[in-house]
Formats: sequence, C-alpha cells, structure tokens
Amino acid sequence: MVHTHGITIGGAISQSVLEEIKEFLVGFKMDSVTVIIANATLKEDYWAADEYYQTMPFPGQDVFRAWNDYEDKTVIVFVDEAETDESIFWLIIHEIMHIEIRSGWLLLYSGLYREVEKKARKLDLSFGGYLNLIRRDDDLHESDPEEEICNRVATSLIGKDCGRKWWRSRKASKGVTPKACTAHQD
Repeated sequence: MVHTHGITIGGAISQSVLEEIKEFLVGFKMDSVTVIIANATLKEDYWAADEYYQTMPFPGQDVFRAWNDYEDKTVIVFVDEAETDESIFWLIIHEIMHIEIRSGWLLLYSGLYREVEKKARKLDLSFGGYLNLIRRDDDLHESDPEEEICNRVATSLIGKDCGRKWWRSRKASKGVTPKACTAHQD
C-alpha cells in the first residue's frame, strides 16, 4: 500500500513511479509493507508522532531522508527539492531492506549484530550509544554493516547510488547547502 502526504503527484513524484513501487512490492511479495511518501517539511511532525522517536529531540532536517518501522512494516520517505523518482524508489528499497533484515533474515542479522557490537566496542560505546551516534555521523552511518547492505541492494536494483552523499550533492546543486552530519557537532 502506498500513500502520499503533502506532495503533488506529477510534481514531487510521478504517477508512473508510484505504479512501479506498487508493482515492486507485489512482485517481491512485500505488499504487506505500507509506504508513506511525505513532504520533507513534515519530518518534525512525523518525528513527534512516532512512539519511539518522540522520546528524543528532533535532530534536524538534514539528518535523515526516510525511516522504517519494522514491527509495523512501514516505510516513510520524506521528499524535498533534491529527490527524484529514482532516488525515492532507491530510498524505499533501502528502507524495505532494513525491515527484511530485522524481521526475516535472522542469520544475517545476527552476523550484523556482532559486527555492530565490534564497532561499538572500538568506540567505547554501548550498542544503543553506537546506534545513536551513527544517526548523527554521515561517515559512520554509511560504514555501518546494515547500511552497507541496504545501500548495495538498493543501488543494484536501481542502478545508481542515491545515498547520503548523492543527496547532499544534489541539494547543493539546487542551491540548498545542507549541513553534513558529524559526531562532533553540537
């Protein structure tokens, strides 16, 4: 199921890509996943309404583009001026991979969990502390084992890497200079 919130079909996203997304979900037997494509200006509203995230301060507009709730099998993609049909589809696949890893691929996930624990220990952090840190640091985020797998699958299916570096570069080309995230920012 695909829903839109605060975006214009034919403007922010084409009708044809919405149909492709629906076909993809059915074709890969993921039609139980709900996809919400929302205007990026609604990020803070979604954050405040989310049971998990509302316990944390909103990190800012430039920290994330999408998230998933693997328990509810929901993907939320936030569309701003930098996104394209291709990048929206890439984000949906990327977030669905997080859902699949966490809810279905137990052997793979247990291996990833061990890799994350190793990285956390190297940084002298708890597992939860590491996860909070990688949300705020682009380089750490992109080198996280689970993120690497999600990026590779989305890139192989779309044929182009539309990850954070692509997004930040695209925003800059549109005259919007996003602040890259680092663990050392206040």
